[in-house]
Parts: sequence; structure tokens; C-alpha cells
Amino acid sequence: MDFGIVYHLIYLLAFTSASCPSGSKFYQARGLCFKLFTVSKNYTEADIACKDKGGILARIKDGAIQNFTEDKYAGKYFWIGLEDDDNDGVYMWADNSSAMYNNWQTTPPSGRCARYTKSGLWIAELCSEILWFLCELPKGPNKWNFLPSINNHRSH
Repeated sequence: MDFGIVYHLIYLLAFTSASCPSGSKFYQARGLCFKLFTVSKNYTEADIACKDKGGILARIKDGAIQNFTEDKYAGKYFWIGLEDDDNDGVYMWADNSSAMYNNWQTTPPSGRCARYTKSGLWIAELCSEILWFLCELPKGPNKWNFLPSINNHRSH
């Protein structure tokens, strides 16, 4: 038996098998996990709920992530992590980064908090609306925590 191959396979499993939390979808191209929570909350409550899970409200920062969410969550509507906190027309993501990409249904948006529509377009709503919400969550610890230790020291 070639132990080099076995060790290599264990190594690959250990470092590539970190998994998304239960019930979430993995977007491999960006290494992101998304989970749609079907309990309804206002924007602030949804933001807090995502943070309590170790994540943030979803950031759809480019067309590729938009396409992924359309594929996985078609026909649903929910909060995403985009907000005009100062009501000045400038929308920021939940991590305080600028919204360089957008997919607004109407421009300019009129509300403060972004809602993902059933068609995949975004609309701005009152933050007090009660909706489902999409969290972006970190990948969990892998299930393979048994890497063999290799002693490279030689006896003299």
C-alpha cells in the first residue's frame, strides 16, 4: 500500500472538506455559504440573527453571486445585506463595503433596506417590513480532524 497516496488523500480531505452549516448552499467559486431563513423578521432583526449565527446578511457583490442566488432561491423574496443607513441614496453592504454592483428593479431605489424579489431583482423597502432573510455564513470546521502527525526528526 502506498502510504504517500493515503496521506495525500487524508490531507486533501482535511483541508478541502470544510462544510457549510446545515441547510445552507455552498457557492464554490467564491467559497461562500448562503442560508435562507424562513422565519420573518424586520431588517434590523434579520441583521442581528445573521450575526448571532456568525455571519452577515448576504452580500451580492457581483453578477456571478447574483446568478448563484437566482439559481438557488428563485421564486422567493427576502432581505439581503444592503442598506442606505443614512437615507442619503448611498447603499452599503452589511460589512460596510460600497455597493459597486447592483440589480435594482427601479432606479433610483426609494426605500432604505434591500429586498431580493422573486424575479431576482432588488427593491428597496422600509426596514420595518417583515421578511425572510438570506445570511452569508462562514464554512464550518471540517469533519476530518485526524491528520496523522509525521515525525521528521532523525535519531543521531
